[in-house]
Amino acid sequence: MARKRKFIELVEDWEMEYGPHKFKYKDLCYLTTKGFRDKKVLGSGGFGRVYRGIVPTSEIEVAVKRVSHESR
Repeated sequence: MARKRKFIELVEDWEMEYGPHKFKYKDLCYLTTKGFRDKKVLGSGGFGRVYRGIVPTSEIEVAVKRVSHESR
């Protein structure tokens, strides 16, 4: 029987000083952008739309790019 390996997240030295900059997909995309709502769109580019979001735990404003499946 094959076992699934879990990946260990490595924390780099600079992250200890400035805080974590890695987010789970669910946290970054859906919670910050409220599910990629159209009213949160900042613009679009060659690879997809860019959404305005706010990180719930720190209230920091972020831009999240949702890459389009049609982009090449």
